[in-house]
Amino acid sequence: MLLTLSSVALLFVRMIMAVIGGVGVSKRLHFDMFVRVIRAPINLFFDRVPLGRLINRFASDLDVVDNTMPFTLSRIAFMPVDIIAKVVVCCLAGTVWVLPLAFLFVWMGFKIQQRYFSVYREAFRLCNLEILKNNLLKF
Repeated sequence: MLLTLSSVALLFVRMIMAVIGGVGVSKRLHFDMFVRVIRAPINLFFDRVPLGRLINRFASDLDVVDNTMPFTLSRIAFMPVDIIAKVVVCCLAGTVWVLPLAFLFVWMGFKIQQRYFSVYREAFRLCNLEILKNNLLKF
């Protein structure tokens, strides 16, 4: 019972810290973006960029920072602690042979991740090509 309550309390603290950090980052990002847009040369920037596109960009960037980043960073910060705790429990409950298997799985994970990211970058680059988008929309 005590373990459950402490786990819930720590999860609550982690989420509160993620939200407070996200709000701080969001304020700073909005301020920096606003200052740069205001200081942009009028004849080079505001004549070429429509106001709707500018507002849409502000909104989409701040949406990612407000809704996605804090919880993703919270999960990333918690993941190593979670993995270490699971390996310790496996070593205590099982045998010491869990450690070589853990290192093997970590190595395999890094190899798969390297391969995945190279394929992901290429797919993302191909999806963002304007020529490809225009040609696919014609079909």
